Amino acid sequence: MPRPEPAHMTLLFSLFLALTPPAAPELTSAETTALGERKPIVRTSSDGQTVLAAIDMVASPADVIAAVLDVGARKDEVGSIEKVTIYAQTPEQMKVKYDISLMGFDAVMNLIYDIDAANHFVKYSTDTSVENDIEGSSGSYHAVALPNGATRLYYRVNVPDEGAAWLKKALLEKNLPEQIQGIRARAENCLLYTSDAADE
Repeated sequence: MPRPEPAHMTLLFSLFLALTPPAAPELTSAETTALGERKPIVRTSSDGQTVLAAIDMVASPADVIAAVLDVGARKDEVGSIEKVTIYAQTPEQMKVKYDISLMGFDAVMNLIYDIDAANHFVKYSTDTSVENDIEGSSGSYHAVALPNGATRLYYRVNVPDEGAAWLKKALLEKNLPEQIQGIRARAENCLLYTSDAADE
């Protein structure tokens, strides 16, 4: 009779599966041209529930992911973010509270970032253990090395189908270009904020 796996091994295996990066999407010739011209691309699924953004940058995948996780910088780069608070952090996970103001509506969104540093992949989801004004937020960041020495960042966003879905869509339209171009600027210049940039 086979010996049962220890509980912690099962948990680690489940986490590994959960953090497996998705395959790189096929790009159109127009998208490839835009990326080559250092323009970000944004693609929305036919049902409007999934958004894919991509941008190329002259930086290593590790530096790109470091810029992604430098969440304190978003306070100065994304107009609707009023405050960023990191309330838990380990090398494999970070929990962040965002205070947001948009179109006269104030909201709180708490996200859990699961980090796979080896694969330059970060998956995020709503922290349901605390109260949120925007539920069901999830997505991922994946930095992929290109043959020319640059790195392509894929940013995937799942738009919630309930609650403040309208607010999430508005945030995407306004903030997505600001966010990924801010990530590129910091990754290319290695001007990462320290953890002190996030509010205590």
